[in-house]
Amino acid sequence: MSRTAVKSTCLLCGCGCKLGYLLGQNGVITGCQIVAGSPKTGYESCFKGMVAWKSIYRNRIKKPYERRENGELKELSWSQVIDKLASLLRDYREDEIAFEASGEIANEDNYVIQKFARTVNWTNNIDTCARLCHASTLLAFEKTLGITVMPDKMNDVLNADLIFIIGSNPYSNYPALSVKMIIAKRKGANRISVQTASNETSRKLADVRVAREPGSEFIFISTLVAELIRRGYVDESTCSKIEGWKAFKKHHLDNYYVPMVTRLCQVDPEIFDEIVKLVGESKSLVITHGMGITQSGIGTDTIIALVDLALIKNAKLVSMRGKINIQGAGDVGCSPNHYPTGRISKKTRKEYEQLIGLQVPASPGKTVIDFLIRKPVDLVYICGTNPAVSMPYLEETHKVLKRSIIIYHHPFWTKTTEFADIILPLPTLIETEGTITNAEGLVRKVEKVTTVVKSALRPMHLFSKIAKKIGLKGFNYSDPLNVFGEICKVQPRYRHIDIDQLWFKDVDAYVDKKPRFRKLLIASPPAKYIRRSIEYPFILRTARSPYHFCAGDVTRNVEELMKREPENLLYMNPHDMISLGLQDNDKARVTSITGSLIFKVKSNPHVPSGILITRFHFEDSLVNKLTPLELDEESRTPSYK
Repeated sequence: MSRTAVKSTCLLCGCGCKLGYLLGQNGVITGCQIVAGSPKTGYESCFKGMVAWKSIYRNRIKKPYERRENGELKELSWSQVIDKLASLLRDYREDEIAFEASGEIANEDNYVIQKFARTVNWTNNIDTCARLCHASTLLAFEKTLGITVMPDKMNDVLNADLIFIIGSNPYSNYPALSVKMIIAKRKGANRISVQTASNETSRKLADVRVAREPGSEFIFISTLVAELIRRGYVDESTCSKIEGWKAFKKHHLDNYYVPMVTRLCQVDPEIFDEIVKLVGESKSLVITHGMGITQSGIGTDTIIALVDLALIKNAKLVSMRGKINIQGAGDVGCSPNHYPTGRISKKTRKEYEQLIGLQVPASPGKTVIDFLIRKPVDLVYICGTNPAVSMPYLEETHKVLKRSIIIYHHPFWTKTTEFADIILPLPTLIETEGTITNAEGLVRKVEKVTTVVKSALRPMHLFSKIAKKIGLKGFNYSDPLNVFGEICKVQPRYRHIDIDQLWFKDVDAYVDKKPRFRKLLIASPPAKYIRRSIEYPFILRTARSPYHFCAGDVTRNVEELMKREPENLLYMNPHDMISLGLQDNDKARVTSITGSLIFKVKSNPHVPSGILITRFHFEDSLVNKLTPLELDEESRTPSYK
């Protein structure tokens, strides 16, 4: 690596790749390169990750602002901000206030946010955008394995003889993982891709491709499990040692048969038979899934079924996450149901209080779905996320954002800034020092690369200053190393980490992710299936672009990425377009039970008839206005698919 490079992390996804940022005069980033020999992610990276740094020089919030009654913004000094927030945050407590933390900031900042919320505002109303994507995954893991992180590692893919991919598109969304899949293929591994519509992974990586009917994944997985048992592809002596095996076996043999896959999943029985044989004969199976199955009304039960499959086949589970530090945000306690010491209980509360010398509330808090839609609060602090684009049922979300007092802390001007009462400049991740925890539970050091907005203040310092102003103890944080030390004290799965090795010698460390138990659970099939009707003859699915990420806050500020995909389109099956008299670039109105939007349409032969696919990265095309408030009631994850 060049002497002029600073080694830090990417800004985007849960792979958490390390990159070398090349610096020119005055500390300006001039380029980016892959870090050779990065011990855990190897030499892989992706195009959008390599250019994401360019976003930090565009569209930045550079000063604090307050919105006046006439809607105009008034610039504030930081001393005015601290005075104002100290007064505001003294006045709102418990169910009057909520905090949304972020997968885009360091562990140290997220930890201080949740600690302040709990000890100062006496509320467990603290959440992240994980609620919108993989909360179902974490809840399923917690129920079946006793952990809230993927149990295995991305590098397990390299030793697989079969990779089973369902509801995910790693070729487009996680290139570092897809490179490992390509290497595994060269070593002889087969790959199965089960999706609603053929995606880049299906077309470019998979040996066996299946297009299933939307919402049928639970039946597909459960029937696969039943057939593996029925055909003798599982080691019953091993399975009998897993809790719940006897009842689990009987239930599946009594309830799931191949004709269900043909009828409900619309899958050819011969292809399903091939999949059963490939999975059954595999000796080193790796399973990976994504939001194609978590963002569903039965996401938790579907992931439980997937864990069941992994348990009876002794398979590896590699469940990729969205934002780079969304795993870490949950680990350090940014959840309404979890302290840093674990799921809320008398035991974990007592442990956390004893460790920090402060008291915290006992009852679980509201999720972001509750405090921004269902059960609004009076004041919300929102950091490093863009709910005015990413939330479901957006018309109602926007009404709540208008009614509530919104303190918005973000690097960029976004849709949510339009609703904010106080707007604060946030440094991007690579403008701070700290740690992240990637999707596989790998804790990595983040080095500060540069400073673009000198007035930007990170949450760790913001809440320390507010606490000092109020006269509170326990927030004297001048250095992120002090905060990381406290994290490693209070989070049981971080206590083994050698802080000096990680912080000063750049030695990554996995969290303790050994399963506490193994349970085979009998999950419930959907009470109803997604059905088309005369009034609503199409099913709308959202899919991530190869060139954009999440709400697009970073990628829409990168010229190279906008050139490749400058606008949102609605992708349709060619025959559906003909039947409706549509041609490419025509405009069509799409209406759901919650809203109506106009899209420019484009023909795509890979989209099955009766399905519409679009992106969710663009603020001028708010697709989530069409998303109803249908939830997985256990995880509170919306049914975006």
